[in-house]
Amino acid sequence: MKLPKIFKRDYVTTVSMILVVILIVLTFWFGLRFILKTEHPILAVASGSMEPVLYKGDLILVENSSLITRFDEILRCGDSHFL
Repeated sequence: MKLPKIFKRDYVTTVSMILVVILIVLTFWFGLRFILKTEHPILAVASGSMEPVLYKGDLILVENSSLITRFDEILRCGDSHFL
């Protein structure tokens, strides 16, 4: 094979692999957003306030839960017997 053909083939392979990796990462990110129903599905713990369970820098999965909304509704309605 001629040298320019080899470089061209390697260039196309490299670019296509980079595009595939980007596509996989974006699919994973938006898939997690959809499944967990949250804007930011993966976050890092920013402070040591949750030690010894979670340490600063730990990664956590965040799920949007309707339980929080229900708790807010209970507090607004004054149904304190649930607390």
